Amino acid sequence: MDAEIAAIDVALVQFKNEFGHYPGGNTAEIGLALNGANPKKKVFIELRSSEEGLLLDPWGRPYRIKFTKENNPIIASFGSDGRPSPDDITSQK
Repeated sequence: MDAEIAAIDVALVQFKNEFGHYPGGNTAEIGLALNGANPKKKVFIELRSSEEGLLLDPWGRPYRIKFTKENNPIIASFGSDGRPSPDDITSQK
């Protein structure tokens, strides 16, 4: 797993430990919550982000953050080509 994806995963777990649940909303809202837009204004991760709150991968594209039916986070980057393909970088095992 990519180091930044692992860091986002850790930040999500820390948020859940702090508040009892993962941050909700779309990917931008999750990024904002991890960057301090939460009730305690606590920053869980410092990573490149867009003005909208999207956490950006090394190519300047947004990481995708979603949750499984079991409420486990999946973080993904489409990689250097910016398109979904088998070589995407993901937290999913």
